[in-house]
Formats: sequence, C-alpha cells, structure tokens
Amino acid sequence: MRIVDRLVFKSFLGPFAITFFISLFVFLMQFLWKYIDDLVGKGLENHYILELLFYASATLVPMALPLAVLLASIMTFGNMGEHYELVSLKSSGVSLFRIMLPLIIFICFVSMGAFWFSNNVLPAANLKYYRLLQSIRHKKPALDFKPNKFNNSIDGYTIKIGEKGPEGRMLYDIMVYDHTSGDGNTKVILAEEGEMYVDGSGDFLMFKMKNGSMYEEVVPKNKNEPTYEHSRTQFKAYDKVFDLSIFKLDKLEEDLFKKHYFMLNISQLNTNIDSINKELALRDKQYDMRVTPYYAFIKDSTIMDQVNAYSKKDSLFEGSLGKTITFKYRDKEIDGSVINLIMPDKRKAAITRALTLARSVKTHTQIAIGAKDRRSIALIRHKVEKHRKFTLSIACLVLFFIGAPLGAIIRKGGLGLPMVFSVVFFIVFHVLTTMGKKMADDAVLSPFVGMWLAIFILFPIGVWLTYKSMNDSALFNMDAYVMKFNKLFKRKDKIKANNEATD
Repeated sequence: MRIVDRLVFKSFLGPFAITFFISLFVFLMQFLWKYIDDLVGKGLENHYILELLFYASATLVPMALPLAVLLASIMTFGNMGEHYELVSLKSSGVSLFRIMLPLIIFICFVSMGAFWFSNNVLPAANLKYYRLLQSIRHKKPALDFKPNKFNNSIDGYTIKIGEKGPEGRMLYDIMVYDHTSGDGNTKVILAEEGEMYVDGSGDFLMFKMKNGSMYEEVVPKNKNEPTYEHSRTQFKAYDKVFDLSIFKLDKLEEDLFKKHYFMLNISQLNTNIDSINKELALRDKQYDMRVTPYYAFIKDSTIMDQVNAYSKKDSLFEGSLGKTITFKYRDKEIDGSVINLIMPDKRKAAITRALTLARSVKTHTQIAIGAKDRRSIALIRHKVEKHRKFTLSIACLVLFFIGAPLGAIIRKGGLGLPMVFSVVFFIVFHVLTTMGKKMADDAVLSPFVGMWLAIFILFPIGVWLTYKSMNDSALFNMDAYVMKFNKLFKRKDKIKANNEATD
C-alpha cells in the first residue's frame, strides 16, 4: 500500500500546487481590476506595485486555498476513475476511504497550516496591505504637463503651456498663476519658453523661464479702496522652484491600522472581546446611575402601590395619568389624577419641568443606545474575525470530502468537467460564507452560526457524496437514469395492459 499511497499523493500534489497558484492569480487579477483607478496615473515606482501585489496575494490565500483543494481532489480522483485505477484498487479489496487516507492526512496538515497562516501571517499581511493601499490612495497623481491644458497638481499654482519640446524638457508659451497668497489671480508669470527638470534628489521641480514678464497686484487691507497697487517686471531669465514632496509616497504609520480587528490574532481578539464586554457592562451601569435619579419618585411606594392597583401595567403614566381614580396621600383621599396632588397655581411649572426632565432622559437614552450599538457592532466584528480563522482550515477538509468522492463518481480528469463542478461548489461555499458573514454583521445570526453556516450546509453533502462513492453509486450516469425511466414506463404499460385485459 505504500506504493499506492505515494502514487495517490503524487497525483494530488501536482494539480494542487498548479490550481492554487492559478486560483491566486485569478483572484489577484480581480483585485487589480477593483483598484485600478487608485493605481493608474500616480507615477508609482515598480517596487511599490510589486509590494502591494505581494501583500494582496497573502490576503487572497483564504479564498484560493479551499478552491485549490476542491479542484485538485476532483481532478485527482476523476483521473484515477477515468483510467480505471480506482476500479483495480477496489477489486483488490481496497476501500475508497483507504485510498483517500494519505490525502486525508495531508489535508489535515494543510488545514493546520491554514490555521497558523490565518492566525499569524494574515494579520501582519493585512496590516501591511491596508497601510500601503491607503498611502497610495492619498498620493497625488503624477505631474504631467499637457499642451493647452491647465495643470493644478502643485498646490497653490495653476500652470499652462502652449507646446512641449521633442524630449518634453523644453516648454513654450508658459503661463503660471500663483495662488499661494490666497487672494485669487493676483500674480501671473508669462514666458516665451522655459526648461523644466527635476533635481537629483527628486524633491524639487526646477523651472527655468526665459524672456517673459511677471504681473502682480497688491490687494489693499481696506477692500473699499478704489485703486490697487500694480507691478510689472520684465525678465530675460527667471528660475522658479516647486516642492515635489507632495508627490512622494508617504507611508502612513502602522499604528493607525494595527488595532483594527483584521490585523489581530486570536489572542489579541480575545483580549479585545473581553475589553468590549467590560466596557458594555460599565456603560450600562453608568446609564443606570445617570438616569435613575430622574425616577426617584418611583421608590415612594405610598402612591405607586395604589396607582398600580388601577393599572394593568406596572407604569405610572400608562396606568394613572388622565384616569379618574381614588387614592390616599398623607392620610387624605384624593379623587382624580396624580396631577391633582399639585397646587393649581404650580401645575404648569410642574408639567414644564416634567417635560424638560423627560427630554433629558430621552437624550441620555439616545446617546447611550448609539454608543452601545457602536460597541456591539465592534464586538460582533471581532467575534466574526475570530471564527473566520477556524472556518478556513475546516473548509479545506470539508471541500476535500466533497471533491474526492465527487471525482470518483464522475470519473473524469483534466480541467473540463471537474472545473465545472469545482466552480459550482466553490460559488455555493463563497455565497454561503458571504451571506452568513453579512447576517452575522447585521446581528440576524450569531457570529458562530453566521461564520459556520457554509460548513454546516456543505458537511452533510460531503458525507453523502462519500457514502455514494464508497457504494459505487451511478450518481451522474445518465444511462442509469434512462434505464430507470424506461422500467417505470414499461411497468405502467404492463399495468395498463392488465387492466384492459381484465375489463
């Protein structure tokens, strides 16, 4: 059996590696299409793009790995079934489970590696990826002067050129509006020609203009002045230096992102979950302490015990306000509503004060609800991320137990029919995972149920397919279904003929 185990393992290892990298490449192309607008036109150096793609590839492993396991298992056992290798092994008394055993052990190691990757590598990759992506998003587009078009990429300046030289260094018919003073178009530079180049450090753009003039209006402090001071300067050569540091990629600090739940491992997630639970309990206690004084009169049972006797609900306002009742207060019987306890000349002030207190309670309650909702959402997101680290590793096992028996049943290798089944089951897995996460984020399902929803649904399918393949079921054999239909119709025709003969 060791020879068979090596054969099965080698047959699986090649397709697994190939399909993993193909899947990763496909998902990476999807990433590029999604963020193409954030990358194009910003003059990024190649090493920044390669760095971003590297970190993006690491974040896409949780999607590529289950698909690779599913597709490789279908291809391996489909190819063995197509070449009658499974039939030969089964006829020798080797069960399908025994044939799958070396790959089951391998997938268990893959699952443990996937868990380690999710808990240790993925948080660090997410941190680097999101930090670099946000830095690129904040980077200004690359400076590019086009003829007869205004360019305002440099803060405080608007530049227009008429023509560019063959190498793009010489410019003609130059117009520069200086808005750095904040007073509008009060300073304009015109030049017949000029030379533009970046200094050796890349921090400054050198603009050497020739044969031109500079116009400037000095805006007076008193805006009502009818006249403005105006100056005009002719020059044969004028050098203007622009700061290009804004065009450099300034990487954001990692401290801005490292506390996000995407960037945490299980230990850190558990710590944050405990902290959020304690914070929610503290907020509830603070809310009770802040609101309870507004309802201090409820503690006086002299009135409340009697008022509640007339009410179906244990509420002062719903049970007594506006109703004519009789109750005792300070050994006196009073007919009417609770408002009759207050002197007539003070009732208006009492009602106004009660409304003010009610509005205060409403404001405190709304603030408390908003703060609690935000922290509750953060708690759910942390729990979802915690369960995600486990579902990736378990998904590899479940999809293997779908792919291996499915390949043994369909008995087709290559990238044809196995690819179709792999895509179908992966779409089902991905849709269920996304739907479960969405419902967990919206508190429709608990984080545990939401993140394990796909596993709960696909696991019975894997058990059923394994059972069918171990019993040599003709699940996808169309001839078997045709024969069953033919037998059914022949039986109906026979029953009909017997009934006619009896009549």
